[in-house]
Parts: sequence; structure tokens; C-alpha cells
Amino acid sequence: AAVSAQTGTSGQISGSITDQNGAVVPDATVTATKVGTGEKRSVTSNSDGNYSFANMSIGTYRVSVTQTGFKETTVMDVIVNVE
Repeated sequence: AAVSAQTGTSGQISGSITDQNGAVVPDATVTATKVGTGEKRSVTSNSDGNYSFANMSIGTYRVSVTQTGFKETTVMDVIVNVE
């Protein structure tokens, strides 16, 4: 799972979900959890495996991905901050 974060007064977390062979994974549930507050937001990856969280508050997030038939994957310390 590739993850990127953009900067500004609020930011965006976006990425693409692929399996171990590089094939896209559509309809995966992606959850961003703000570290420290536990605030959660979830989206579903599209048919190309892409997802995006817009207007994310500044902070550090844990991003997890779940999909039937796949092991849950988590990316720790995804940072959204101001330049």
C-alpha cells in the first residue's frame, strides 16, 4: 500500500492499494486513525485501487487496509503537516 500526504493548513492522504503481485485491489476499506485522538475516517478504494482522504487535520495517522481474502495491512506514522 503506497501512501502520500500533502501539506497546508489541512492535508490529504492518498494512495493505491495493490496485492503482493502488484494487481490493484478495488473495494478495499481504508481507515485513517489520528494518533493521539483516535479520530477515524474510512473510505473505499475505487476500481483502480486508489483512495483519498481530503481535508485531513494536521497530525500523525495510522492507515490500515482491509479486504476480504487479504491480511490487514497497516502503515504507521503517516504525517500530515504544515510546511
